[in-house]
Amino acid sequence: MVAWTNYRHSQQILATGDAEHALGLIPFDATLSPTMRAALTVHRAMCHTALGGETSALHDLDSALEHASTDRTGDAAQHGHGAFATLDSLTWWTGVAGLCLG
Repeated sequence: MVAWTNYRHSQQILATGDAEHALGLIPFDATLSPTMRAALTVHRAMCHTALGGETSALHDLDSALEHASTDRTGDAAQHGHGAFATLDSLTWWTGVAGLCLG
């Protein structure tokens, strides 16, 4: 739950335009569910996008796709933290990053 709280706080900080601070708040824990890791990694990609870091952003988006595709239980895709980090939504976020990065 702490990871999700830090994630949401980081999103609020990013919305103020302080991408570097937001990036530093993103937690990572290998014990989190794959979709939660995917959600965190997408947010990290958006921070890199805001900073103009194309390579880092695209690398994070690729990693997020890997995390989301490893959800074998289906449980996280139906409910829970990170449930919105589906393969389709990650494709959309990749498009957003591409538009923002030019």
